[in-house]
Amino acid sequence: MQIFAIFSLTVLLAYATLTDSAPSGADACNGCEVDLLLVIDSSNSINDIGWPRLIAFLVSLVVKLPVDQSCVQIAALQFSTRIEHLFYFNQFHTSEALSAYIQNNITHLKENTNTAGALDSIASRGYFTEANGARPGSLKNVLIITDGRPDNQGAAVTSAKTIRDQGVNFIAAAIGSALVDALGQVVGDASRVFSARSYKDLTTIESLLLSAVCEAPTTTAEPTTTTP
Repeated sequence: MQIFAIFSLTVLLAYATLTDSAPSGADACNGCEVDLLLVIDSSNSINDIGWPRLIAFLVSLVVKLPVDQSCVQIAALQFSTRIEHLFYFNQFHTSEALSAYIQNNITHLKENTNTAGALDSIASRGYFTEANGARPGSLKNVLIITDGRPDNQGAAVTSAKTIRDQGVNFIAAAIGSALVDALGQVVGDASRVFSARSYKDLTTIESLLLSAVCEAPTTTAEPTTTTP
């Protein structure tokens, strides 16, 4: 109980710092339909200081978005060696409900970085299907938040391209040691990869991520080249 209380206090303090300092880029979401899938790195490269900062950032992100069935809907999964489904688009319809779930129900998996498995699960679990709340004609985005190179880069690039070919856009937040070029290959457009030096510095890219979430890509994705 004491450990949980300390973790919750750490999240709240980090969240207060994020909300006090970060501008919002979410205005572009007003009046449009966006279905956003969060793909959250939960691997062992994230330490016990970085994890509550990541959770606080996710809370800060969702409370800045106009979450509603007629505007922004959010689904989520987290990944390490195993993939853990969190929720579909039709489960939460307010920022308050989303932030409460994120703060209280996502636990750190602390394994490897199976990015390819996470991307494969987008199709296998049917995240962007109407049955799970995705809307026909909505702007469909996947936001990958990670601090590590995929365990299998080639498989991750192939999986992402299959999803992009179905009309889903990718955005990535690269933290610390995450390789921007590797994520650029996954996303298919290097301009949609945003880099922060550490979890503490996520505030520096929050507004950019919000804008990317709310606006359709304006550039054509370059052909991906897989590196070993």
